[in-house]
Amino acid sequence: SDTTLLHEWGLKPERYILSVSRLVRHKGIHYLIKAFRELEEKSKLPNNMKLVIVGGPANTEEYLDYLKAMSIGSPNIVFVGEQSGRKLEALFSHAAIFVQPSEDEGLSLALLEAMAYGVLPIVSNIPANMEAIQGETGVWFENKSVEGLREKLAFYANRLEEAKTIGARAKQRAED
Repeated sequence: SDTTLLHEWGLKPERYILSVSRLVRHKGIHYLIKAFRELEEKSKLPNNMKLVIVGGPANTEEYLDYLKAMSIGSPNIVFVGEQSGRKLEALFSHAAIFVQPSEDEGLSLALLEAMAYGVLPIVSNIPANMEAIQGETGVWFENKSVEGLREKLAFYANRLEEAKTIGARAKQRAED
């Protein structure tokens, strides 16, 4: 898919971590931002690795404001709003890692979509997420654990070949 669509946000292929969801609290995006910032502060991420947050609020403007406030001072956290069509396709196609940090939800279409694009999914260990990644087609962390998420992110962001290997299995599973 077209990498020129990424230029609008200053993104480079495989140099960003992706999250796609409605920006409501139970989706757990605050854990992801916190984990990403802690890794940035300790220089545990590859240079200029970005975090891309796709989605808009659902009557939850104050949550979006909170996420943006958490991100102040980090130019590597990019909020791109709601996206669809070719732009969303480009974001999925070129992500290094997809993170699904939800505290609670049913089977997520965004997660299945990321898997279909062959992107490594790192997910909270809620039942629906565990169902999606069974058969070693993803990586999980303890629900609501910033530390658990931080460890998995640090490991795979620095081992993109391993991330790709699991991503290829995820793609296979999504296609079966």
